[in-house]
Amino acid sequence: MNWFLERADRFRRAAFTELPFLFVLWRYWGTWMHYLGALIVGIVYPISAWAWFDLGSMSLFAQIAFFAVTIASCVGGTALGILIADRLRRAGVGRRR
Repeated sequence: MNWFLERADRFRRAAFTELPFLFVLWRYWGTWMHYLGALIVGIVYPISAWAWFDLGSMSLFAQIAFFAVTIASCVGGTALGILIADRLRRAGVGRRR
């Protein structure tokens, strides 16, 4: 039972990253929406993980740095993913016939 609860908790925490897809119903997904989703996750994650990391006990600089690093990593990871997808598309991978 503990295994199931652990998986359910992980799913709950990760599910909010899929919310932008729900808003557009998978019909349109522009590049700007990837960056918007990354920004939202970069803001929401530190708030939802506040108690886990005990951010309240850290200095203001550490709290700001935590938010900045989280946002930067989400946006940077998105940029890297878009770059890889563009290069693969340019190489002919995944092209429709």
